[in-house]
Amino acid sequence: MLRSSPTFQESALLQRFDAAMRKALESLLNVALDDNGWLQATLPVSKGVLGVRSASSLSIPAFLASTQSTSDSTSALLTAYPVIHEDKRASALSIWQASTGWTEEPVSNEQRLWDLPVINVQSSLVVEAATTPEAKARILAAQRKESGAWLTALPSSNLGNLLDKASVRIAACPRLPICHPHTCVCGAPVDKFGTHGLSCRMLAGTIPRHTEINSILKRALASAHVNSILEPAGLCDVDHKAPDGMTLLPWSKGKCLVWDATCADTICKSYVQFTSQVAGAAAERRERVKRTRYSFLENNYIFCPFAVETLCSFGEEALNLIKDLGKRIREVTREPRTRLFLTQSISIAIQRGNAIGILSSLPATSSKNLHEIFYL
Repeated sequence: MLRSSPTFQESALLQRFDAAMRKALESLLNVALDDNGWLQATLPVSKGVLGVRSASSLSIPAFLASTQSTSDSTSALLTAYPVIHEDKRASALSIWQASTGWTEEPVSNEQRLWDLPVINVQSSLVVEAATTPEAKARILAAQRKESGAWLTALPSSNLGNLLDKASVRIAACPRLPICHPHTCVCGAPVDKFGTHGLSCRMLAGTIPRHTEINSILKRALASAHVNSILEPAGLCDVDHKAPDGMTLLPWSKGKCLVWDATCADTICKSYVQFTSQVAGAAAERRERVKRTRYSFLENNYIFCPFAVETLCSFGEEALNLIKDLGKRIREVTREPRTRLFLTQSISIAIQRGNAIGILSSLPATSSKNLHEIFYL
């Protein structure tokens, strides 16, 4: 409907439709969305946000892309008649140019090229609204392509991709208030965003998340017909701490692959000064630390530090390993989406770990004796 009719002229109806979508999203996530939060939610999944697109912002790009792509066919069919609705297209084009700052039309007829300038303007508004380093770090992390991988995964329990309601809410609202300020079980104060649990010293979600990421990498290697083991013994004689995994067959140039996974909190005090300027800065710093720590392995092995962040930004070396591993699995299975599936699985594992960490920071709600249940 947005493509075939000039709905942009009925702004009141479009706003009513968006208001209904906003109300439904608030009901699903159990949060109150302010105008900036709703603007973030309407950005596409490729920007790491929810992808609940706004009809008001889509109406003009959809109409312009449709009229441009069908102009030649319309002229050929109606050779004996003047071109119709040219005034409506001119009106839509002037509004699009005024809102985006573009003076020339896109060369292609694809709607995404008409929509991209609108998305860029909205993204810049979201970034400008971020005033604190934590808010800037959240926005930059959300704009990474891989940060929205969990949103594109098929929610199937058989595939292990189904998130429970609490995990979905926490994953969808890292930039919105999700709880009342309280005191964590470790004694530290927790603000309304509840993100203290991501870097709490109790580390409730760290072990499950770390274990699941390594398990995913091991299963992916098995899909590529590469045998591997977790926590190989005998590689480190200095501190007796083994890396997370090693292939039993040569990975490249006759050397086995050794990896060590880590997950950094994007908005913790140690990294927020870096992640508020460059997305993925915490993961890159963790990768450098890991590579320095295991530098003695580089002569006999191919070492890869696999660093990710709590807001699903991946380090450069982690992305390279996923790319290489996805290519090898594709050669075996002939499935062209193996890289996407691998990224989705790791992204979901991160979201589950985040949910465990945040929920574990809440005070205990039940008594150890459970005698109150008899008086209900």
